[in-house]
Amino acid sequence: MSTSLVTVSAQNWPMFRGPNASGVADGSPTAITWNVATEFAAIKVNRVRSSGAKIMFADSMTPHLQPQHSQHYGRMPTYDEYREDGSDDPPTAYAAYRHGRKRDQINVAFWDGHAETLRRDEIAAVVNPNIVNANGPVANRTTAWNRRWELVPQ
Repeated sequence: MSTSLVTVSAQNWPMFRGPNASGVADGSPTAITWNVATEFAAIKVNRVRSSGAKIMFADSMTPHLQPQHSQHYGRMPTYDEYREDGSDDPPTAYAAYRHGRKRDQINVAFWDGHAETLRRDEIAAVVNPNIVNANGPVANRTTAWNRRWELVPQ
């Protein structure tokens, strides 16, 4: 058995600076435009109304969770870990309920900094996952859509 101790300075983390520790990723184009409608715009936590109830992060198969797909996991084909369609890429960003005996719970981090494990019915933003519309028809939304997902600026 071998043990090694590595000391890393807080100022020097070259492995997080890309190839050759240069901070430059060759071959990656630099963004030259910003579309507020399609790109994530930063929001200060003090601008989020009811930050203790608003979802910042949750278990998901992709980094960008979408409320209109919060009911799909395990209920729609290919919305699971098994990728039955043979692809490696998930079809979209969706919540992954992996906890609890019924696999109906999810870990959630909120804008105020606390985290909880919640049931599907506490955060699912749509009633019927078969209705595929960018934002889902208002009639298909649950009360969780506004309570948990919408970041209404103050």
